Amino acid sequence: MSERQRYHPLALVLAIVKNLKEFTFALAILIISSGFFQHSLVKFLLIGGTILFSIILAIWNYLTETYEIRDADLIVYKGVFFKKEITVPYERIQTIKQRQWFFLKLFKVVELLIDTAGNDSEPEVHLPAVSYDLLQKIEVRRQAKGTATFNTADSLASYSLLAAEKVNDRLIKQLVSESMPFYRVPNRDILMFGLTDLSIFAVVFAVYFFVDDFIPLNWIKRVTNMSEELLRMSWLMLALVIIGILIILSSISIGKQFLTLHQFTITRDSGTLITESGLLEKRIQKIPLHKIQGIKIRQQIIRRLFGLVSVELLLARGQAGDEDSTSAKRQYLLPIVKQDMLYHQLSYLLPEWQIEEPVLTYVSKDKMWYFWRWWLAIIIPLTAAGMYFYLWAAIPSLLLLLLTGFLSWLQADSQGYALQKKTWLAIQKHKCLTKELLLVEPRRLQAVKRSTSKWLRPKAMGHVEFWISCDNGTKQTVLKYLPTLDITCICQSYRQHNSKE
Repeated sequence: MSERQRYHPLALVLAIVKNLKEFTFALAILIISSGFFQHSLVKFLLIGGTILFSIILAIWNYLTETYEIRDADLIVYKGVFFKKEITVPYERIQTIKQRQWFFLKLFKVVELLIDTAGNDSEPEVHLPAVSYDLLQKIEVRRQAKGTATFNTADSLASYSLLAAEKVNDRLIKQLVSESMPFYRVPNRDILMFGLTDLSIFAVVFAVYFFVDDFIPLNWIKRVTNMSEELLRMSWLMLALVIIGILIILSSISIGKQFLTLHQFTITRDSGTLITESGLLEKRIQKIPLHKIQGIKIRQQIIRRLFGLVSVELLLARGQAGDEDSTSAKRQYLLPIVKQDMLYHQLSYLLPEWQIEEPVLTYVSKDKMWYFWRWWLAIIIPLTAAGMYFYLWAAIPSLLLLLLTGFLSWLQADSQGYALQKKTWLAIQKHKCLTKELLLVEPRRLQAVKRSTSKWLRPKAMGHVEFWISCDNGTKQTVLKYLPTLDITCICQSYRQHNSKE
């Protein structure tokens, strides 16, 4: 039995940084806004008050949270007026995620996020700053409890924790010494990953339209005047400015990827995958193989030109990345890999799954009209109405027609499925400019739904939806305008696998 302990004092620093990070957007609006807070003193007081509130909140949380390590469980205490006590038995711990900023290494301190078998996607216990010794104690007790479950209740009562610690210490050292990196992402691949990342442009447009109302009007006028002057000078100058902006955005994208994927390493310990990555903040996560719900292979349209793909894992609840990380919604198995080496690497990392390249049945190559017709039904009337008032409205409408036609062609051309060795179901479709291939065992599917309409039924066509439960919610994948025979084949395969379970 141990006494209540406070977190390492560095937890206070981390809490202040986290609170300021949450208020970053509000602080940015206060700094650049001139419409609401024109008086400099008011603006200064609001900014100072926000920072002071972040510091006071961090101090309060640090003083009111303690933890206790006991032989059977871990307890976290929170609050003063409304007290909260979280008890986590060691045998209920599913995974322990480690995060470590670069300055924490100097003090041998690590941040822990502990997940149990609960349904909540957020970690049940968060220890913001504790020593390496505490992490080792939790791991030893966790493994000891896992071993002790095979004994009777009487033997559990007489179990010697000291002896278990010695045995498990040797086991841990042996595992670490025998572990070898199965795969490490080289820096040149991270560079290509950043250069070909289209999401940076979506973020820029989203931020621009969201903060447009808060940007001072004189700033907008100044940028507009500069653009007009450049355009009058020459098209070459404007092209150079555009190229400069693209270089800046590419640099930001590359920097973001290096921060999160630097030295991305996958290590295999028996039935567990261990991922480790991060430049300033090191993140370690252990993923049991039985928690993997499926594999998603993504390929953006630019990466298709270079023959590059990304591989993500769909994980069970409590296994995905942290909520405040850039990879919160995506757990990479292979952030970027050559397409011709993809299935070789998958079979190397997951040999027991026997994953092979699926031979897809393409079901909608001649059905582009069905994907495009709803876009036409919306765009053509709007174009006619716009041209009635302004003739030049035809230009953006024509560009929109070409764009939607291209996206519809991508959807129709790439949609397909395959039943691989009667154990894996492969589902491929295009989502905007990204091709996605989902590999999943039918028994992992939560549900399969088939549907049609009175217009599609005479043509023997319909849709099929696949539902799979993951950490950040239930994911839905839809294949549209499939022949009825293919839908029946997929549904029969799903029922056969469920009947065998």
